Amino acid sequence: ATNIIDKWPFATDENATDVGDLTQQRGWGAAASSTTYGYYAGGFHWIPPSGRYNIIDKYAFASDGNATDVGDLLGARTMSISSSTTTHGFSLGSYPVGNAEKYSHVSDGNSTQIPGLGTPAYFGSGNTSDTNHYITQHYGTAVPGFGPTYNTGVVKAPIASEDAYSDTGV
Repeated sequence: ATNIIDKWPFATDENATDVGDLTQQRGWGAAASSTTYGYYAGGFHWIPPSGRYNIIDKYAFASDGNATDVGDLLGARTMSISSSTTTHGFSLGSYPVGNAEKYSHVSDGNSTQIPGLGTPAYFGSGNTSDTNHYITQHYGTAVPGFGPTYNTGVVKAPIASEDAYSDTGV
């Protein structure tokens, strides 16, 4: 677990530099981004006092500096599957519960639950296209009947309607 915010240039091969700190040391959180800010939500800290966090941290891309706590998830979450759109950050599944949540990139505040996307999936990869959320290689079950342990399939859910996941056949 760490509180370090690193940045590195995309245009050249260089090492990352420490440019700020999160509000709490933690790992296994949900990383998201808008065009101007990075977000880190939830997470876990192993060293006493250990535990899960519900914090939503935000830090600017345009300047170096520490993150600020701008809201809370619905509960303490870790091993989250995250994704982003231009307007929201998403925690699409997490441990110990599978609540899907979203928080605004437009205004600071707490997350809200997305009932149609609740899933016991965690510790996997989340991605977003212009139209769908995708979850790949995760633990849990994103679509009932697709296996309770490690799932290498890809499932998707439409962003606009926030409906349930479906199997992509991959």
